[in-house]
Amino acid sequence: MNKNKLLIIAGPTASGKSTLALKIASRANCPILSADSRQIYKGMNIGTAKATEGEQKLVKHYLLDLLQPGERYSAAQFETDALAILDRVFREGERAILCGGTGFYIDAVIRGLDPLPRIPEEINIQIEEELKEKGVEALYKELKKLDPKRAEQIDSKNPRRVIRSLAIVRYSGEPFNSFLRNEPIQRPWQSIRLMLLPERDFLYERINKRVDWMIQQGLEKEARELYNKGLLEGVDTVGYSEWVDYFEQKINWEECVYQIKKNTRRYAKRQYTWFRRQQEWEVFDPNELEKIIAFVEEQFLLEAR
Repeated sequence: MNKNKLLIIAGPTASGKSTLALKIASRANCPILSADSRQIYKGMNIGTAKATEGEQKLVKHYLLDLLQPGERYSAAQFETDALAILDRVFREGERAILCGGTGFYIDAVIRGLDPLPRIPEEINIQIEEELKEKGVEALYKELKKLDPKRAEQIDSKNPRRVIRSLAIVRYSGEPFNSFLRNEPIQRPWQSIRLMLLPERDFLYERINKRVDWMIQQGLEKEARELYNKGLLEGVDTVGYSEWVDYFEQKINWEECVYQIKKNTRRYAKRQYTWFRRQQEWEVFDPNELEKIIAFVEEQFLLEAR
């Protein structure tokens, strides 16, 4: 059996993943790779609960601050970058942690991406224009007609997912799932999968309190700095896009905060649904600390002392 071990800590936002990962990484003396599609953006620190400078000094973190907000970054690019980092890490040690809530990123590392067709840029541009003119609802309606099974699998309000799925079926004439591989790629390490799934009411209350804490830490100032640089234009990122209407005096401060909390809970609900469907994971409530510690001790830390 391969001696290299990758501990994957997954779960919805505000479930306690990052805190747990930091504690384990400190003990195992290993790095953390972020699997968060929002933490790749520079300047989005407070609202994405990104590791602080102090935490990054304590434990080496990868895949943070890669791009400016709004720049494109695909799961395929994440797979390439993550695999390159893990190759280097496992030359020097035997442990690493992948931590985050972006399911497609995690799947890309664990299973490998499916061989989807490369879409000509003109098709993507055309659908982007249709998105501006008609809205995501119209695009989703077309996808539902052309590929109903794929439409059921994705969030109807996520423009990136809808555009990607619609582009594939338009270009190929085949349903999205026809390109999916049945068997995962064999990776040169052991994958240890730990999922944190708190009760929903507990999670939603935790989200509300965390948004309040983020605002106390200066989330509004952080968002305004991005807005003044023009970096929030067209950005659909929970915790940041809501501030645009406030800065443009379309809503008041209380409504802005309410929208952030509501959209974060919706985001967590989508994550929750996705993670509940996954198999081959050890699932814990974040409050089951003794069980979590015992699992990590046996599966990940045993030979790392």
